[in-house]
Amino acid sequence: MPTILVLSDTHLLDGEMLPEVIRKVAGSVDLIIHAGDFTSDWCFQVLNRYAPLIGVRGNMDAGIVMAQLPDFDLAKYEGVSIAITHGNRIEGDVAAFARKRFKHPDLFVFGHTHTPCHRVYDDLQILNPGSVTRPRATPTGTYALVRITSSGLSCQIESVTREI
Repeated sequence: MPTILVLSDTHLLDGEMLPEVIRKVAGSVDLIIHAGDFTSDWCFQVLNRYAPLIGVRGNMDAGIVMAQLPDFDLAKYEGVSIAITHGNRIEGDVAAFARKRFKHPDLFVFGHTHTPCHRVYDDLQILNPGSVTRPRATPTGTYALVRITSSGLSCQIESVTREI
């Protein structure tokens, strides 16, 4: 069963460590998706060491991330169509935006709000993993795990405590 770690809005500066739980999970997944605001090239490079990484740039990114990653991406992984954007360019209803911009993906991943959510609209799953390091609407950081099974996608938002 392929497993995907989904992150957004890590906002790490050069040299800052990813939370220990993310380092552990990242080493055991098949793919990492990051919906932008790595904030440092260092974060992008570190995540790339754990597993294949698909990412988009966010409104706070610069450097390599800004130069190498797109605003929008549509990837096919294990037969699943995954659309990704940071979220700062979404206008109006998220589901309508995803369907119009990406032509009916199976999973739409976005960030920007630092607020986790998972919703299912018929054949479309919408996922915002929140922020593992800079939460806004939750008392702890969050990330998401997506599992691809024979019966479809299973998305789960996980909470972590902040490390000081």
